[in-house]
Amino acid sequence: MADWGILPPIVTAASQFRFALALLAGLLVGCANHGEQLARAEAHFQQNRYRTALSNLEDLEMHRAGLSAGERVRYDIARGMAHLRLEQPLHARYWLALAREEAANDPTALTRAMRDEIERVIVVTDHLAQLNPPSDAAVGDASR
Repeated sequence: MADWGILPPIVTAASQFRFALALLAGLLVGCANHGEQLARAEAHFQQNRYRTALSNLEDLEMHRAGLSAGERVRYDIARGMAHLRLEQPLHARYWLALAREEAANDPTALTRAMRDEIERVIVVTDHLAQLNPPSDAAVGDASR
């Protein structure tokens, strides 16, 4: 093992370039993993495995801001619909309203059928929300 004393080894431009490439590769793999995790959650939902889908989505939540705008809308819809299927209508309303808001600036983010379904769920659950509004803690941890 080399002993450099108090001076660090000389860093070459080539070593800096290799480090930058390795860092970029790691970031790209991380982004791909988040997209893959969202796709897995959607697949679980399609297979009627709502609790598993919700678990995947909860794990992904801390990385939600790093998703693309379209992925965030897909995340919100999947999470809202999973809550709806698990008979958690107030949480479903929260996530579907978020999807509606995020998709407002992009007319291609949602199909007309999906927009109609989101509106239907929000209208149906509005009454429940007025009777029993969720606490801030419940919305922040919408899975419970």
